Amino acid sequence: MPKKANIFESFSHSAIQQFKEAFGIMDTDKDGLLSSSDLVAAFTAHGKNIGGGEAQAMLDEVDGPMNFTQMVTLFASKMAGGSDDDDVILASFEAFEMNGQIDAEAFRHSLMTFGTSSPPARSMMPLLNSS
Repeated sequence: MPKKANIFESFSHSAIQQFKEAFGIMDTDKDGLLSSSDLVAAFTAHGKNIGGGEAQAMLDEVDGPMNFTQMVTLFASKMAGGSDDDDVILASFEAFEMNGQIDAEAFRHSLMTFGTSSPPARSMMPLLNSS
């Protein structure tokens, strides 16, 4: 994905809305920044227990505090190697969706079997389709 002056131009309006929803779910203390405790609480609320170290490793992928723009920038950098359009990516998530939920084990298995290696980013992805 080419570097753009405005990172939000890298994604469709629909994708940005989904990122906003995911950020809102993960920002459990609603201060506009993701912290290790935010991620631990968000994952726990969605049935996945992670430790503070694992949460911090996710946050350490960006320089400085993890606000919404930093999260979108991180996702853009993780996707930079691919050339899939947003609709292809969204359809991929929808393939795993059943009754508004994603089977985390099936999703994890597919990522581990067919995806590229990026454990922190993979760990955050199930929260994107949580409501």
